Parts: sequence; structure tokens; C-alpha cells
Amino acid sequence: LHWMYQAEHDTVLVAIAGALAVAERENNRFEMAFCHLVSAYVLISAQRFAETLPHLHASRDLFEAIGQRYYVCWVLHRIGFVYYNLNDTQRANDYTEQSLGLARETHNNNALVICLYNRGSDYILSGEYASGLRYCNEALEIASEMGHRDQIAYALSLLALHDFCTGDYPACQEHAQHSREIMEAINSRVFEPYNRALLIMLACLRDDYAEGMRLHTLVSYQSTNKIAMQLYFWALAALSR
Repeated sequence: LHWMYQAEHDTVLVAIAGALAVAERENNRFEMAFCHLVSAYVLISAQRFAETLPHLHASRDLFEAIGQRYYVCWVLHRIGFVYYNLNDTQRANDYTEQSLGLARETHNNNALVICLYNRGSDYILSGEYASGLRYCNEALEIASEMGHRDQIAYALSLLALHDFCTGDYPACQEHAQHSREIMEAINSRVFEPYNRALLIMLACLRDDYAEGMRLHTLVSYQSTNKIAMQLYFWALAALSR
């Protein structure tokens, strides 16, 4: 993990390959599956998406063979995420829906909220606002029941996206600001630039370009999430007008 967070991805992969070799000699299928899954996470972190698929499929097959449905759920979600980043939206949605169904069956609420967020985002950006809003509200309800502030911020950021795309700018401002405040309070930056992009665009719609530029200069982290990047490019385009 230390090497991974230092972006020394090849060093991490070599270490995991060593652990996988030991697991294979001992025929420990759980450890084999877990090594493949961790390898996939490392490759995703390096944005080497195509290389992750053999690891993810191997991990899924091994976890399924030993009845580890909790981990199968997460692997399916990761496969969907990878296909989304490979611009294969149909496969991305298919695997996310499989993960979503398994998350419901196994009461894996953390995975469920993330799947609802991903599918809700896709519905909203495809113009299917009613389906998107349904996923938004379910994600917020489950996150609130869990009391996980980061997951609540997840759901609020999805609501903000829905509000912006449907032209409800006051609600978008409220939800984006609330989500941003939560993430700042727990010292997380994952969704802050997502929400800040929406706040920048709202400022531009008010012709308050000074506020938009102020928000832009505060950005210290740019997500590699495709939706977050798309929103931020929109925000930069609005500022350049």
C-alpha cells in the first residue's frame, strides 16, 4: 500500500506477483483471488485499464468458486468501472447492474450506494432524469441510514448533478455546497472538485466570474473519474467565455 500511494505501481505489482505465486503453490484460492483483485486496483490507479480485465475476471471466477459473494460484488463493480473508462458503456452498465443486484441480495450497502451513484450518473447524463433521481434518492436514504458522511456526500453530489441538468440551480447550489462542506469536514478531496465544478458553472450563470475564478484557484486535486473530469472541463469552458 505504501508503494501504491507513492505511485510506484510496478514495484507493487512485482510484490503482489510474489504473493500470488505463494498462494498458487498452496492452492489458497481466496488469497489467489485477492491478489488478482489488488493487482487490478493497482493497475486502475495507474490508469492501465485494459490490463486490469484478466485480473478482475480471474478474481471473480475464484471468489465465485469459493462462495465469496461479498467480494464477487466488488469485483463486478470494478469490472464495470474499467469498461466505463474503456468507453464501453453497455458492458459497464451490465456489470454495474450485476453488482447492484448482488449488493441488494447480500446487504452490502457500501457497494450498493456506489452502484446507485454510478448508474444514477449515467441515467442523468443520458437525459433519463426520472430514473436518475430515483437512484439519487435511494443512495441518499441508504447513506443516511448508515451514517457514513462520505457516502452521504456521494449522494448529495449526485443530486446536485441532477439539479444542474434539470435546471434547478438553487437546489444544485444547496446540494453541491452541502456535499463540499461534508468532504472538507472529513478532510477528503474525492468529490470536492466534482462539486466545485458545479459551483463554478453556477457562478458563471450568475455572471459572477470573479467567484468562479476564486473557486477554480482553490482546486488542489483533479479526479480521474470521467464524469468529474467532464464536469470540470465544462466549468473551464464556462470561465473562458
